[in-house]
Amino acid sequence: MNGAALVQTPVTLTRMRWTRKQIMEDEYLSNTTWYIPLPPEDGLQFFREEKSADAVFDVFFKKVQYAARVQTFPRSQKSTTLILETADDCDTEGLQWRLQEIHVIKAGTIQKIVECITEKDGEMNCPHVNVVLDTYRSFTTAEELLEKVIERYRIVSADSTIKETVKETTLKTLRTFLGVWLNAHPYDFNTPPFKLLLKLQEFCKITLGNQMDLTTRVQGRLERCLHQESGDSLSMDSSSSDFEEDSRSRRGFPRTVSFHGLSHPLRFEDIPNEVFAKQITSEDARLFKAVIRHQCLPCNWSKRTKTADNPSSTVSATVEHFNLVAMAVYSTVLNDPKLSSKLRGKRIEKWIEIASELRILKNFSSTLAVISGLKVESVYRLKSVWKHVSKESKQVFDELNSVFSTDSREITFKYLIQKEGTAKGIDANSIGISQRIKNNTKRRIDDPDSAYGSVPFFGSFLRDFIHLSESMEDYVEGGLINFEKRRREAEMLAQIKLMQVSAGNYNFERDPVFHEWFYQHIRRYSDKESFQMSLEIDPIKHKRSKSRAIFTSRQLSKASSLNSSNPSLFRTLENGTVNGNGSTLSTPVATLNRSISVGNLAESDGTIVAKVILDSRIMDKTVFYKSIRIYNDDRIRTVLERIFDKFSRPDLMEKVEKFCLSQVLDNGGEYDFVDTNEIKTNVFYAINANQAEVKLVVRRHADVKHSRNDPRYRKRNRRKYFPTYFH
Repeated sequence: MNGAALVQTPVTLTRMRWTRKQIMEDEYLSNTTWYIPLPPEDGLQFFREEKSADAVFDVFFKKVQYAARVQTFPRSQKSTTLILETADDCDTEGLQWRLQEIHVIKAGTIQKIVECITEKDGEMNCPHVNVVLDTYRSFTTAEELLEKVIERYRIVSADSTIKETVKETTLKTLRTFLGVWLNAHPYDFNTPPFKLLLKLQEFCKITLGNQMDLTTRVQGRLERCLHQESGDSLSMDSSSSDFEEDSRSRRGFPRTVSFHGLSHPLRFEDIPNEVFAKQITSEDARLFKAVIRHQCLPCNWSKRTKTADNPSSTVSATVEHFNLVAMAVYSTVLNDPKLSSKLRGKRIEKWIEIASELRILKNFSSTLAVISGLKVESVYRLKSVWKHVSKESKQVFDELNSVFSTDSREITFKYLIQKEGTAKGIDANSIGISQRIKNNTKRRIDDPDSAYGSVPFFGSFLRDFIHLSESMEDYVEGGLINFEKRRREAEMLAQIKLMQVSAGNYNFERDPVFHEWFYQHIRRYSDKESFQMSLEIDPIKHKRSKSRAIFTSRQLSKASSLNSSNPSLFRTLENGTVNGNGSTLSTPVATLNRSISVGNLAESDGTIVAKVILDSRIMDKTVFYKSIRIYNDDRIRTVLERIFDKFSRPDLMEKVEKFCLSQVLDNGGEYDFVDTNEIKTNVFYAINANQAEVKLVVRRHADVKHSRNDPRYRKRNRRKYFPTYFH
């Protein structure tokens, strides 16, 4: 469809000319009535959905300018004229731009997804290629994808109906795709016995010949892989592995040299807070940069699809480090039975200062780990210890706790990561920074030797992947691959890639003395051991405070578990300890099993995952269910605001009081949650969790009242009022 097909009335068109002194304006646009809204200058306008047996496409319109050619006149003439290049059809002469149809695949077979690697003119569809390479493991295997690309190459080569220029461009694009795959995802090809690489080599030799650049690159990669497997390339890694091997073989500390003047035996109180934060951050950054992004996809760590070919080791490493930091916090507070309450309070103050330093470094992961360690019940119950913590330190702790909470402040936490995650520095007036550190912050930020990066809390990304996995199906009607879901996963993986680049901006030197002490010398205690030690320190049974959340390490484990085969983000072993080298003993770990319906996720950590949808009279288009997490202190207004944020409807935020919330039951009925000036329902306790799924619907109060006047209302909805629970 072109621009001329959309005009309602004929318009006399003239060729447009630009001179150096003036631009002649065409009245074509102002005198034309369009059947559909015009797309924005740099955007797309949705037009329609196209369905076929093997694919579903969304069709958009995009404004495309005609190219201009320069016509130069003799020097005696003072002006140079630009004339638009238009189509051969004289009806389009004089147009400045045209509408181009853009087809975006929404669902399809694997064959159709491979076909969409190239555009109609044979050029590469770059956004589509990125999504395919990042997420193909969710719907196929590397072997099948390579087979489909090779099959597509041979089909195009043998098709005589395709124009020669388009055919050459398409074949070149497919070769480029294979080259991009080889370079951007080398781990797909470098794993013995190199089946994928051998298959690609066979294709290159038979189909492409030895003259092609791709053939040369594949051959070179295969030779290097074979040499590495046979041990010929071990010397290449000797320089980088000497230090690690020497560190592993070393049993004592005397030969270790510190770059910060640290020496053994090392005491927790002797380590400067800034050095402490930088050393933890250097390890966090190293582990986060090493994350292989596709391992973040639920297909790699879901119990239903867990296989030996789908490891998630790099993800597990970041999780384990989070746990080590959190466990080190409460272990150092509890480990010395002879320590006085005043000195324990000083240790808590030091950890709060370290968390504040981590906040300055934008290490969101370990900042949250430290706060979580201090919120463990075995530490927080020690009132005799907390009374020795200074007022300023308590204020900083409360500020950090209000922001770096993975539960009730999830929206604020994400906003903070987006705002500061890739920024150059940090505002000294940001919350969660002690006054003493604020006084030195500007000097440290202006220091040219300090290149600050950022390390996000990785659990927030994994939680988003879980929500997306639960809210969208892998396959749609007709067994087609839900590629729209894969596109959203690719967007989230792109965010991780951006944060990995930011994490590479740190330039902190690793201190071997600190690392040996922190990761090997500190003993981590189990939940049971730590609580027993807490009772020995403060045997008086205090009433739990309601003003601040108190967590056991087991609850923290459940709050952020991934699945039965992966470690928890807040993992503390119930019947074991972490030994000297940081490895864990075999003990059961509380986990979240994704094979269980999301409606039954009412856990002891005080959260419920629910599916929500807006009434059709609020959303004027079809919307799938979205998943949100409901916490044990959430009132209706809080839940509604979270829902509107999830659906990207900020326009409804100021009108929350005009909406109501209901739960859809398995029998087709609904429960209304009461929200009046006198009664503020706690949604967490009001939800009927004995359902296959927890489904919520948001409606306007006016629409509900109108429905109740309908005589068919009671029969259709069987709406009831659910008893209100208070907490």
